[in-house]
Amino acid sequence: LVTERGHIASSASFVVRGKLRVANALGPRSVYLTPPSWIGDRCLFVDTVRTHTISAVVHTETLCVTKACIQELCEAFPEMRALHAEYREALLRGDESCVRCVICNGLGHSDLNCPEAERTSGTEGPPVERGSKVVSWASPRVAISAFRAAGKPKRQAEGDMAKVGP
Repeated sequence: LVTERGHIASSASFVVRGKLRVANALGPRSVYLTPPSWIGDRCLFVDTVRTHTISAVVHTETLCVTKACIQELCEAFPEMRALHAEYREALLRGDESCVRCVICNGLGHSDLNCPEAERTSGTEGPPVERGSKVVSWASPRVAISAFRAAGKPKRQAEGDMAKVGP
């Protein structure tokens, strides 16, 4: 079990290897997440509880970024604090565009790895422009870069690598 519905959320997890199952994500249907997907990014900005129970289908490795870690970085970097506050305010107003894919409006992935773009890339119509907008603020690259900028050791900069089994 990776997360359980109703529990307080205090970290985002990025799928590095393996496969996660999000129970009842689409009504009675489950959704499966593979790299480079993520879960829980909303809690990095606002207090929230887990909305779904998520379990590992196979041996899975995730990179965990805690809310406390992000808050520490915001204290150290005023530019990051301002950006974090902007995203937090947007979420509090009900604007989830900062945590949703700009192509399909889905959660847990960016426009760079959107499954909808993959499905429609060979169809007629205008091509889907990838990378046209900044990847979600909660992407692993942003978190790791921020850690490295803070002078954290490489191992700590890569976050807490958590291994979870089925």
